[in-house]
Amino acid sequence: INLSEVETIILDEADRMLDMGFIRDIRTILSFVPQLTQNILISATFSPKIKALIRDFTKNPAQIKLQNSNRSRQLIDQFLYEVKKQSDKPKTLLSIIEKCKFSQFLIFTRTKFGAEKLGYRLKSADLKVEIIHGNKVQKQRARSLLKFKSKRVDILVATDVAARGLDIDKLPCVVNYDIPEQPDDYTHRIGRTGRAGEKGVALSIANAKEGKLVKNIEKHLGLKIKKANRDFPVPVSEKPQKKKKVRQKEQHKADR
Repeated sequence: INLSEVETIILDEADRMLDMGFIRDIRTILSFVPQLTQNILISATFSPKIKALIRDFTKNPAQIKLQNSNRSRQLIDQFLYEVKKQSDKPKTLLSIIEKCKFSQFLIFTRTKFGAEKLGYRLKSADLKVEIIHGNKVQKQRARSLLKFKSKRVDILVATDVAARGLDIDKLPCVVNYDIPEQPDDYTHRIGRTGRAGEKGVALSIANAKEGKLVKNIEKHLGLKIKKANRDFPVPVSEKPQKKKKVRQKEQHKADR
């Protein structure tokens, strides 16, 4: 391939590419492009590795930094379900799906094998499910995503391949079936809901071994995730507590 006429180079999700071990590939490609190009690097984090890449990749760069906002936290209600072991998670997830009654769920697993296993488990429960991960070809992933976006399926099971850059209109709920090892990945995952001013719910199912990961996430967010082992959350559009108060008042009048 001839890269001699390239004028602009954009490295998007640069931190993710470094985490996945693509730095050597990036440097190889850059060695074949002209010296006089406009280079743009976009990254969610600013680690020493990213700073080193910026030094090599850009010359006198202008830096644009977006401050973190608490608004996303306000728009996303976060709940934590605690289970003893990993094998308890399928039953808990099925209870969540049954009781929460959200129109759609985006469910994240840690591995490709885990996504396949969970996806088929949910399908066996007569649920409409699509599965996407890195082993699926782009055409398969695009088809599954289109079905989910057009609401032809209710559940999308995915690895972190769907954690960034995925925009689904009015997605009501994200589920962390497996707790991510990096707090930033948690932030990206739950960011698929509560978008464009809409409210959303993020549910996490943690076994005993994942407790430390949850604490790291809470420290990163600067908040305590509410435990929901007993009280299942309901769609944010509903306000059952107010309805309950009204019924109590009506019952009180009837008793009088």
